[in-house]
Amino acid sequence: MTITGWIIAGLAIALFGVLAVGGMFLNYERKEHQREKERIRKEGAENAQHTADIITEAEKIKQEANTGNHSNDLHTMADQLHNYANGGK
Repeated sequence: MTITGWIIAGLAIALFGVLAVGGMFLNYERKEHQREKERIRKEGAENAQHTADIITEAEKIKQEANTGNHSNDLHTMADQLHNYANGGK
């Protein structure tokens, strides 16, 4: 094989090597991006569930404070305000 043939073969091997390394890098970045998207989706679902739980609890408190018995309703809301003021303790 001539010098030109060796140079062309060497350049072809180098090109394939660069393409292989680049492909592996792109694949790694794609997988990393997919993991990040999945983490964000999971976090969003947890936040949605937490929000739904808060709304459910608020509705329950609202129903307890709206019985029609004004004295009892005021006492219920005063207890709730006391709980909020003490940080839910």
